Amino acid sequence: MIDHLSPLAHDIIRAAAYDKLVVADGTPAKAHELLDRVIPDQLGTVSQKSVSQGCAMLAGLWLWHDALEESHKISQSLDSPTGSFWHATMHCA
Repeated sequence: MIDHLSPLAHDIIRAAAYDKLVVADGTPAKAHELLDRVIPDQLGTVSQKSVSQGCAMLAGLWLWHDALEESHKISQSLDSPTGSFWHATMHCA
């Protein structure tokens, strides 16, 4: 299986280090630091078909780290089925 996530994307995912089902502490500082500096093109190892795909991935990563406001801002700006998916998922969180 080919992994198309960049090392940076893997670092962002691992920055959560959740050990509980419900996290009350908000976005981990390390995750926030990484996500604040990332641009969508840095998240994959292959070029993306559209800017929208990378932005959708970024919205999902913010959501993974319980950053609802950041995820919402990105997903709501995406005019695509993928953007709608992340927007709806964020509202279910």
